Amino acid sequence: MRVYLILDDDPFFLPEMLRGILSDDRHEWIGVGVSTKKDSSRGYMLKNLFRAGLLPSAKLVVRQCATLLLDKLDPARPRTVRSVARKQGIPCRSVENVNAPEYLDFLTSLEPDVIVSSNGQIFRKEILGIPRIACINRHAALLPANQGMLAVFHAIASGDVLTGVSIHVMNEKIDGGAVVVQRAVPIPPSPNLYGLYEECFGISAEMILEALEILENGLPYKPLKNLELTPSYHSMPTADDWKKFKARGARFA
Repeated sequence: MRVYLILDDDPFFLPEMLRGILSDDRHEWIGVGVSTKKDSSRGYMLKNLFRAGLLPSAKLVVRQCATLLLDKLDPARPRTVRSVARKQGIPCRSVENVNAPEYLDFLTSLEPDVIVSSNGQIFRKEILGIPRIACINRHAALLPANQGMLAVFHAIASGDVLTGVSIHVMNEKIDGGAVVVQRAVPIPPSPNLYGLYEECFGISAEMILEALEILENGLPYKPLKNLELTPSYHSMPTADDWKKFKARGARFA
């Protein structure tokens, strides 16, 4: 299949996920779009450093800076989404607005079978109709629970014992499409938010490839069964959410 990917410009988890996806040669990877739209969660976190903790936040900033520096100093080992794509010879393009007419024209000209999303932008009706088969999204939650922003954080704050990853078909409802494949990740006592996201992204490449196989061959979808999943939707954490998060002994990073 002809597959196009649209990913956040994230140096922590997405480069390794992309490397795992592109290692599979069963599909034609026709391009990678890197979302440059300002992520509202980043601005939110800057305003809430005292809640996340100054030391954990500082560690993440240092880790990000080191990653970007090493990416330039050691091009043989790419550490960003753009560098991984270029190393594999995959065309890479920045995109501030996935719904902009010129970007829609660009995607249409590629004639993708599937568009894979792991980014914070909302896909409107026009882009959803471009691929021959579907747009699919990677979401770090056991949908329909914890739709929306910072899903793993909210799973911890809500007292859930499981989080996970869902690969779902996208529609005009945020995180509301049918789940193609889904896996659970246990939330340990005194959970580490960064560590849980790392674990979720660690299984995401394999799950995306499995979802592509299911869609290509018309196989049955594989949502998890026998789980009591109550639909829920979250935006940015409130002060009360942070209290619940910390009451569980959770750490930001």
